[in-house]
Formats: sequence, structure tokens, C-alpha cells
Amino acid sequence: MDAEQVQTSTAWSDDQGEPQGRRAQRRAFRRDEILRTALELVTEGGLDALTTTELARRTGAALGALYRFFPSKQAVIAALQVTALEELGRDLDDAARAAAARAVGASAAVAAVIPIVAVADTFFALPRLHPARFRLIDEILSKPVPVYDDDDARILEKTVRPILVNVGSLVRTLATTNGRSEVDADDDAERFPLVLWGALHGITHFIKRDRLSLPGTPQSGDVAGSLVRLLLLGLGTTSTDLALAIAVAAPRALQMTSSPLAEPGQLPMH
Repeated sequence: MDAEQVQTSTAWSDDQGEPQGRRAQRRAFRRDEILRTALELVTEGGLDALTTTELARRTGAALGALYRFFPSKQAVIAALQVTALEELGRDLDDAARAAAARAVGASAAVAAVIPIVAVADTFFALPRLHPARFRLIDEILSKPVPVYDDDDARILEKTVRPILVNVGSLVRTLATTNGRSEVDADDDAERFPLVLWGALHGITHFIKRDRLSLPGTPQSGDVAGSLVRLLLLGLGTTSTDLALAIAVAAPRALQMTSSPLAEPGQLPMH
């Protein structure tokens, strides 16, 4: 038996009789190994490539051992989706913070728009930058029928909620800066993140058409950029402030060009 086989055999051996702390460590290692291998399968061939049979083969475990950690393939996918959502949330937060740091010297109205443009751009870049993560999140958002048991659904909802709240906080700041009432600002903060997420995610399904370059057909990035522009104007942002914010945020996945009124570097001061 070679070193790799010994390691695998040891990793999946019966841990009865071990101290409780070490047993918990070993179980955590095994669970992480299952999820790492499952993500490799999704990365290589999509969700259809993830089967319990192949997962058992790759990890060197019996099917019965896998089922001690995850009762079904869907439970494995749900666990991967939680991780994908957590990583997305961190990326969006990082993008918002980095964009806000570039807004030094901007007026409050412009500074409030910049992180929202950056967040939208970061999400729309997801299929290109992190395709496996996108597939996992797409599974949550695009299937019209429930595919999770109640426990998994609650865990996924609990993971999604902080993302919506954080984006909602950016929206509330923009709405109040633009003079909307407290009631309207709260409503915007509750609804806008869902509208933005759902609409941008829907447009990602047009990306596969981009390679066709059909005459007269806008690219998906153009459509997504127009969507973000219209939503922000609907929150009371002026076209001048939006153009200035776009110049600073410099989105790469969204196609949003600055207006001639907004030359880069011309930021209205407080």
C-alpha cells in the first residue's frame, strides 16, 4: 500500500475509542475532504458530474461512510452553496470597501453610488471569475421548484441574509443622501438588493449568447450596465453624479461608460 493509500485509509478508519476532541477533529477533516472533492467535481464537469459514487471513489470512502456526513447528494450541494455564498459575501464587502476608499474627495452623493456600482460589477463578474461558485449559486436562484429540505433551506436563507442586509445598508445611505424619506429609504434598502440580485443574475444567462456576436444584439455586459444605471437613477441619483461614480468605480464586467460631463478625476468636493 503506497503512502497516499495509507493516508486515505487512515483518514477513513473507524475512530471509535479516540478521545472526543480528536474524534471531532477527524470528523471535521473528513467533512472538509468530502466538500473539497465535491467542489473539484463541480469545477471539472458541473453539478451533473457530482455523484455520490464518484465522490466515494475520489475520497476513498465507502458510500455508507459518506452518508454519515451527508444524507444525500443534495445535502452536499447545499453545504457547498453555503460556502459559495459566504465567499460571495466577502467578495462583495471587499469590493465595496475598496471602492469607498477610492471615493476620497467625492461629494456625499457620488461617494454613496460608487460602492453600489462596485458590488454590482463584482457580482456580474462571478460567472467568469468563479464559474463553479456561480453554478452553485445559480442552482439556488434559477430552479423554479424547491429542492431542499426545510433545514437546508433555512441554513441557505440565513447565509443569504447578511449579503442582502449589507447591500441594503449601502442603498439606504444612497437613498437618504438623495433626500428620500426615511420610510422610502427603508423600503429601498429592503427591496433594492433583491431586485438587483435577481435582475443581474437573470442577465448572466445571456452571457452564452455573447460569443455569437449577433448584429444589433447588445452584449450581456451592456444590458447589465443599463440595468444598474436605470436602478440607480430610480433611487434619485443624477446622471452627472452617476457618471462621476462610474469613472471612479471603473466597472469591468458591467459595460458602463461615463458621460462627457464626468471626466475622470473631476470629483465634486464636500
